[in-house]
Amino acid sequence: MSSSKSNAPSSKLSAAASKLMGKSGAGSGLASAASKVAMNEKLMKQVHARVAAARGKLDLGGLGLPSLPEEVFMIEDLRVLWAHENNIDELPVELDQLSSLTQLRLNNNQLSELPASVGEMTSLQVIWLQNNLLDKFPPQLGKLTSLTAISLSNNKITHLPSNVAKLTNLRDLHIEGEYLTSPPPKVYQRGAGAVLDYLKHVRNGQKSGLMNLQRVGLEAFPFDVGLSQSLTRICLRDNNIARVDDGAMHMYSCVELDLENNKISFLPPGISRLSSLQILNLQRNKLEELPLELCAISTLETLLLNDNPIKSPSSKVIQGGTNFILSVLGRYLEASKTGHLDLSHLKFRSCPEDLRRLQVKSIDFSNNRILELSGIISSLPRLTKIDLSKNPLRSLPSVLKKSSSLREVAINDCGLSAVPDWVTSCKWKVLEFSGNALQELPQSFSNMHSLTEVHLDRNGVRVFPLQLLQSDHILKISVAGNAMESIPSSISDLVNLQSLDISDNRLSQLPDTLFQISCLKSLNISGNLFRDLPEALGSLSSLQEFKFARNSIAALPLAVAHLSQLEIVACHENPLMHPMETVQNGAQALIQYIGKILHGKKTGTVDLMDSSLVSFPQDVAFIENITSLQLQGNMLAYFPAATGQLTSLTELDVSANKISFVDPGISNAKRLTSLNVSHNLLHSLPITIANLQLRKFVVAGNPLKGAAANFADKGPDALLGYLRKLKEAQADGELNLSFESISGFPIEAANPIMQVLYLNDNQISELPMFSAASMINVTELNLENNQLQSLPSTVAEMTAVTKLGLSGNSLKHLPPALGSLPNMRELHLDAN
Repeated sequence: MSSSKSNAPSSKLSAAASKLMGKSGAGSGLASAASKVAMNEKLMKQVHARVAAARGKLDLGGLGLPSLPEEVFMIEDLRVLWAHENNIDELPVELDQLSSLTQLRLNNNQLSELPASVGEMTSLQVIWLQNNLLDKFPPQLGKLTSLTAISLSNNKITHLPSNVAKLTNLRDLHIEGEYLTSPPPKVYQRGAGAVLDYLKHVRNGQKSGLMNLQRVGLEAFPFDVGLSQSLTRICLRDNNIARVDDGAMHMYSCVELDLENNKISFLPPGISRLSSLQILNLQRNKLEELPLELCAISTLETLLLNDNPIKSPSSKVIQGGTNFILSVLGRYLEASKTGHLDLSHLKFRSCPEDLRRLQVKSIDFSNNRILELSGIISSLPRLTKIDLSKNPLRSLPSVLKKSSSLREVAINDCGLSAVPDWVTSCKWKVLEFSGNALQELPQSFSNMHSLTEVHLDRNGVRVFPLQLLQSDHILKISVAGNAMESIPSSISDLVNLQSLDISDNRLSQLPDTLFQISCLKSLNISGNLFRDLPEALGSLSSLQEFKFARNSIAALPLAVAHLSQLEIVACHENPLMHPMETVQNGAQALIQYIGKILHGKKTGTVDLMDSSLVSFPQDVAFIENITSLQLQGNMLAYFPAATGQLTSLTELDVSANKISFVDPGISNAKRLTSLNVSHNLLHSLPITIANLQLRKFVVAGNPLKGAAANFADKGPDALLGYLRKLKEAQADGELNLSFESISGFPIEAANPIMQVLYLNDNQISELPMFSAASMINVTELNLENNQLQSLPSTVAEMTAVTKLGLSGNSLKHLPPALGSLPNMRELHLDAN
């Protein structure tokens, strides 16, 4: 046994010697190694002597041990073990074998953690761990309920876990250190009992969701509280909290947070993570500025801020209540990202004084109640744009001239009646003075050579401001909604002008010089008195947008077809002859259409095939020399009389449309020799077609009714022959279609002109329900040798008929009223 005991320490110390030699580096010589071994032999003797002398207590402190010797575990009934002031960086997992140990002193070592087996040392009452490398409270100690004293000072521990509250026998607790944040120093200074009470509060709060740490001397927001995601209500009022760390804001379930009566001067952006928060009490603190991120808490309903020296947002905003505060903070936050601050529609009476916190490039103050601007505007070094529209300013704020960075100013609808001369000293590029009472600009305005854009809409201006013509840098001018009756011819001096809005004035003509501005991209002449437009419009080769709505313009000049860059056209409320569907399909569709009209005017051939037309293009009627008109593949529903005005037309193709009616006036196109109306919805054709000298007539694919369908089946010549017979019948009132093998009644013959109608020896099986008026003058109707089985009741309304032939049919009965016809002299019914 003794041999075994003596060899064990030697083996352990030999291993320790190897470890020490390894640390000494490869450059150590043999003498150095020998010295180290000799030192370890000496150390081994010291350990062996102390172990041998141990009587329930073993003191190995101050020996420079790299680890606990194995001999420690061979001492029976060891109750006290001191191994302080060594180089131990790891404890053996067998430490729980020292089951009788009540005191363990391990301070001033290199320990960064404890083995899990420490949690099984249930007899342990005192443990010293100060001056080590622990970065968290060893959780194993929370199981040792017999502990009465713990020393953890000068480690890297930041907070104590709430389960320390289970150590009810604890009397001494030393945890001070530069990293410790919880429990607060004030709590710690009151002793272990106060710490345990504090941790009990934390633990109970974590269980119930209600955390009450009022008046416990907190100087910082408790880290363990901030990490408690189950807490719903937290009360930390009446403490000395001065700091709230961003990393402590993780109470995602917190509904109410009470921080009243502390010393908080700053809230971190991380407060936005409290996504369930409804009530936030920050009264009686030292806040000077609210975090912009506060606006991200969409659930926040109550924000209490009394007795704080808040400078941002301003007191006026604070007085507006929670929703208003969050709204303004939201706008500030957006501005911090984009550089644009939107403070419109907030009922501000003055400019907020806290704008310096934002490095904004533009501010929108429109729709407020601002009477004047403060000097804060001139102190914003990056401000380039400001909008003060719809404020009761009455005059241009002079503070604007002190802002050297300002380039764009909008003061619309503010009641301005004059522009001060000092404006000409500014380097503004964009001016918006619309909706005021400015009838003229100061003469010095012509010196503003930096101007690129001017808006003077709705000011009652009667004469175009000539001062604007002095700057060749101007790119955009808008003088809409005034009372101008003319545009000066010198407007061509604006050689770089790209946009001109002269809508809603009293203009009826445009100067020819306007169309010399080759850079012009946008032109708006809507709401004037124009009746026509010059062909020179086509010379604006850069034009992309043209608006001429609300005028009396019937047609665009054909030169518009040359505007290849045109993308936007507004032309509503004009008596345009151009097909509206073409206009509605966009600028390019309109240009293509006018281009085809222009081509037709030059060549005599108008090709509008597949142009999505739903109405006949009236423009065509004004082309005198048109010989060919191609309208196939559209959606035309009818063929108007205007076609007859095309006196030079020789070819007309309207196939594949939806035409159900052809106006008889088509016969006025007397030179027409080719007519294609195939694949439409025609039930009948006008008799006047017979007046045309057609060499080509195509009607296939139409749902023709009656005799017309039968003749169409025989070919175009037969159909034209039928129409010519109808034409002749109109002259003498007699139509003879006997022996034509037709199966349908000639519905075109049902008209008051007809007197004698021979339809015998055909295959007619049914008569239409024609009206009495359409057959009122028929005196003789021969329907013998057909296939009739019945007669419509309207036959009895043919009061002029004297002779009715119905022999050789399949009639079984007659309308009762047939016998009451007053002029009937002959009725042939045999072979029925």
